[in-house]
Amino acid sequence: MSLPGVTVQKKDGGLGSIPESADGKRGIVGVCTSGTPNQIYILVDPGTVVGVLGRGPLSDAAITQLREGGGVIYAVPAEASIDGTITPDVGNPSSPAVTLGTTPTEALLVHAKITKSGALGAGQFQFSLDGGDSWSRSYTLAASFAIPGRGLTLTFAAGSYTVGATYKWTVTAPTASIGDLQTAAEVLKDSPYLMEWIHFAQPGDNSLWAVAASVVEDCFQSYKYTHAICEAPAPGANVNTWVSTTLTGYRNSFQSRDVSVVASWAEVVDPTGLQVERNVASKYIGRLSKYGLADNPAHVGAGAINGIQVPSPFHTGTYGKASDYNNGHALALDELGYVALMQHKGRAGYFFVEGRTMADPSSDYSNIMNVRVMNKVMTLSRQVWLDQVQGKVDPTNIEASLAYMVAKSNAVLNLMAARGELIGASISIPAGQDVLSSHQIIVEIRVIPFGYTREIILTVGYENPLLQAA
Repeated sequence: MSLPGVTVQKKDGGLGSIPESADGKRGIVGVCTSGTPNQIYILVDPGTVVGVLGRGPLSDAAITQLREGGGVIYAVPAEASIDGTITPDVGNPSSPAVTLGTTPTEALLVHAKITKSGALGAGQFQFSLDGGDSWSRSYTLAASFAIPGRGLTLTFAAGSYTVGATYKWTVTAPTASIGDLQTAAEVLKDSPYLMEWIHFAQPGDNSLWAVAASVVEDCFQSYKYTHAICEAPAPGANVNTWVSTTLTGYRNSFQSRDVSVVASWAEVVDPTGLQVERNVASKYIGRLSKYGLADNPAHVGAGAINGIQVPSPFHTGTYGKASDYNNGHALALDELGYVALMQHKGRAGYFFVEGRTMADPSSDYSNIMNVRVMNKVMTLSRQVWLDQVQGKVDPTNIEASLAYMVAKSNAVLNLMAARGELIGASISIPAGQDVLSSHQIIVEIRVIPFGYTREIILTVGYENPLLQAA
């Protein structure tokens, strides 16, 4: 027995504070030249990325996404187990010979053009890394020239060079094996961080997409409700074969509501100002990150996508580069479930057709907006209801016992509605539950999402007010 008096006990949870969500946070896995494989690097400033990750697909993706959408990126370098390649153009002059060597760090189209005739030490040349769209200043010909910051070296044979002679090479980026990418993604899965999605920053086929789906499934088992965004392989020269055979074949054997695949490639302005061909996944993710969870990345009113020069494949026409890709290809890809580029007549630039996922077309989760909203609902609702685990409840009046928990859960959903992330939601506790026998309670949460005006039909005509009935 204690002495008479007043004992004060401090209680917590009465304010109903909102749990942490994954808003504005995403993971990326891929290859880069710096950093330790399978270690997480937290990035918020695009200006610091090269100092941390060096160059390569992972670095480019992180910079582009931070510039486009801000937020927080959890970047994990994957082991670069497959070296990049350097392939000379068959039309290169054979004498004097010029070779390109050492270690590629990214996909480039390297040109070397003689700008002043002469031998080594007298003649001059320029180089381009984007197929001739932009050129360096002129340099004096030397036996060896290291292209600054790119891990590439030009070697000039002895001889007399003629002004205008041009040498060309196609350089591919180093890549990770599917297993290496999976290992890097599992680092994100096992981390304490929440993220809206994991971007696999390397083109791949349905084998890689299946691994991405399995990583997301594992994340769900760890109560991390996320999504995977993958990149389709490049179209090559024949866009029709790419759409009707290659990507159609991949889609016929792959389906997942946990994965989105960005199909379109385009010439884009990369973080260093080069005009290079890339999958537009980072442009897509940047747009998703910039706008709200329920905002459609294809919304025309948000404006055209930044930095898209021309969709791939393309050729040089009368008025410059002309795309072989058209809105017919865009529709076919969209119907297959891919994220694809399109044009709207009367508007400059390029837009996304729809925010697709690789779910069945009849699924509630065939668009990325519903995926994002539901993943947030699941994340926040689970955190709220964890407080009730092993808590006592009146088995004769469960609804009254859980009224406070329902109110806390509703507060989260109401805040999402206030932010324009959903229209409304309801929470119910089905009657007739025997908690004494089952030791569990079923709580049903139903969300009303936004609809989207994919097509607008305008009916116009004339009327004669003098013919109206009195």
